[in-house]
Amino acid sequence: MTKDEYINEFKNLMRIKRFQPNTIDTYTSCIKMFLNWCEEADIFPPNLTKSQLVDYLSHTESGSLLRQQIGTIGNFYAWVIGVPYICAGMPYAQKRTRLPDYFTPYELIKIFESVKNKKQRLILKVQYALALRVHEVVKIKWTDFVQSYSHELKTIVYDIRIVGKGGYTDVVPVPVETIQEITEVLGNLFGTNGYLFKGQFKEHYSTRSVQIIINRAMDECRILKYGSTHLLRHSRATHLLQNGSSLRHVQMILRHKKSTTTEIYTHLSKNDLRLSMLNSDNNLMAGMNHQKQLETPLKSA
Repeated sequence: MTKDEYINEFKNLMRIKRFQPNTIDTYTSCIKMFLNWCEEADIFPPNLTKSQLVDYLSHTESGSLLRQQIGTIGNFYAWVIGVPYICAGMPYAQKRTRLPDYFTPYELIKIFESVKNKKQRLILKVQYALALRVHEVVKIKWTDFVQSYSHELKTIVYDIRIVGKGGYTDVVPVPVETIQEITEVLGNLFGTNGYLFKGQFKEHYSTRSVQIIINRAMDECRILKYGSTHLLRHSRATHLLQNGSSLRHVQMILRHKKSTTTEIYTHLSKNDLRLSMLNSDNNLMAGMNHQKQLETPLKSA
């Protein structure tokens, strides 16, 4: 087989496995790097030895890319080459837990105000309100909204179907304010087909366009934080927890399968920490003053 034939067969097998298009693209990129290395090293893939594979992987700088490479090469050899245990026993890079950054409410208001185009501002607001990933928000369709009547709330409520990671579909509630903003900017929710946010050159807005919008807004507001569009998702989770939502509710909104994934959002913001420190210091000073008041009569006596 040629390199291109290997790649095409791997892609077809991933389609049979019903991998998502983004996942197929990522894995294809990984296997291309590996096959290019094999070509340069004059290694015929079926003849690859364990020591040669270790040599290749040892030069991967990023820990996340290394984990991706091991998984991709393992699948490639199992499905295409017919050698299922090529990566057996291969050590994975140690994960370093990095607390997610987020926008403070003040920063978020500044960002929204800096985006003058109503449609562009609405994309950011919807992504924040529903705690979506960027590829999820651009692919919202009008038909994804579901209207129903809540007997508990005695009013009409809205939900939305979201196709998330791995192709899993979840239904999450939509705040009334979000529905109002959508109808104000784009019109009636029902009786319309197609994507909510139509693109200029394709059916829907591109993820790159949304990234440009928020990066430009962050530059204008002089906000230096890592993460761009994903910061909106982090911010929504953090703000919900800060305002008293339970971890379980936040897990449902973020659509995490495991609660341990959501627990990373339980970190305190700097303002929470300042408030805790201030309350602690005030309590300490109050206690010291009270003690002095008790001691003063004794000394004078």
